[in-house]
Amino acid sequence: MLKTTIVWNIQQSASTTQMPGGMSGFQWSITVTEVSNITPNIFVLHREVVSAQGPDYADTFYSVASVADLENIPDAPSQACGFYRTNTISLIFRNLEELKEGSQAILLLVGRLIQANDLAINMLSPEQESSPASALYRYWGLSTDASTTDAEIQAFNNEFTTTRPVTKIFNTEGTPSYLYVCYRADLGTGSFTLNSTTVAMTLVTRAFVNTDGHSALYNIYRTTALQNGSTLTLACT
Repeated sequence: MLKTTIVWNIQQSASTTQMPGGMSGFQWSITVTEVSNITPNIFVLHREVVSAQGPDYADTFYSVASVADLENIPDAPSQACGFYRTNTISLIFRNLEELKEGSQAILLLVGRLIQANDLAINMLSPEQESSPASALYRYWGLSTDASTTDAEIQAFNNEFTTTRPVTKIFNTEGTPSYLYVCYRADLGTGSFTLNSTTVAMTLVTRAFVNTDGHSALYNIYRTTALQNGSTLTLACT
């Protein structure tokens, strides 16, 4: 099992520190120095404009990031987002009691982030299921028409699938026909071979309504040219 690893340095002033603006207190800093299976930029800062007359900003500590924040909040400040993430923060506390409480709260949030990220990085890939199974059907068949209706696709052969790769053997029985393979668009676009040779396919992606009345976006592939043969092996990867 993968583990989230974060190594950090903490530094604390031995006495009160005078800050610009007359504020004084104990300075406490934390910097992430090493990581595995997570970004080092786990601290969220908030950037605010402090002067209407010029480009003056104040960056203040907002929180330790959540797993979602690691995906949604950028690593650098921008006009589009008032928040960004960094690997270090430095805070001033008025007294040692506040420093102790505040630093413990931050480290507790770091611990919770580690636990949540451990769960996220060790999740198995999601598996699709449906009831009825027809919501995830793949269809394949022959037609002399260069386009198909929902009813024609419904009459094709079908099977339940949650993956794109497939190989099917077609027999046109002497009638030149288009070979069709239709599957849910969320499985992605495919590459096709016919009898182990790359074959040109025409793709139409549209809403398809199955026999249960369920509508979903489907990739409807057909061979660009008519085909004729008793053992036409069409494979999709």
